[in-house]
Amino acid sequence: MLRFDRDQIVRFLRALDAALERDLKIFVVGGLAAVLKYDAVVKTSDMDVVGIVSGRSADLSRAAHIASEVTGIALSIGEATITELPYNYEDRLKQGLKLKKLVVIVPDKYDLALSKMLRGDEHDLEAIVSMHEHHRFSERTLVRRFEEEFWKMVMGDSRSIAISMLNLMEILYGKERTAIYKKRWGLDKPRP
Repeated sequence: MLRFDRDQIVRFLRALDAALERDLKIFVVGGLAAVLKYDAVVKTSDMDVVGIVSGRSADLSRAAHIASEVTGIALSIGEATITELPYNYEDRLKQGLKLKKLVVIVPDKYDLALSKMLRGDEHDLEAIVSMHEHHRFSERTLVRRFEEEFWKMVMGDSRSIAISMLNLMEILYGKERTAIYKKRWGLDKPRP
């Protein structure tokens, strides 16, 4: 599957904008959001859209087909059906890109990082690290958002989720800082 860099994505989105019949606002998560708003130097193969507006998916699909033909970039567009974001993420949405007809909305960087951390594959972690290099995460804010609005509220085993977060903390802040949270989250003891 081909992956595209920021320049290719923006070129595709400009062609998509030109092909739209009317104004469209979309909420995008995943790698495309990381690349578009937070300068992650990774490539992505798709655009994960949350809640495509009813009746607008046909216009979006038609415009995407035209944009693909015009640019030669076959960026897959699909509904992000399994996305987990922190509680109250809607209050922190950011504008990722505004064109003539198309407005792309993305999660704030902490919400996006936590969502990608949960998936935890290598490509997701690379995107978070790259975001951190360009738009530094405050350790305090990241941990607070995790503890207060994410950890116990997402689907899944809370211990596994905390272990994934510890992995991210070690990558971003090192082993010494991670040891603090390992104890704080009760992961320094064997599972009962």
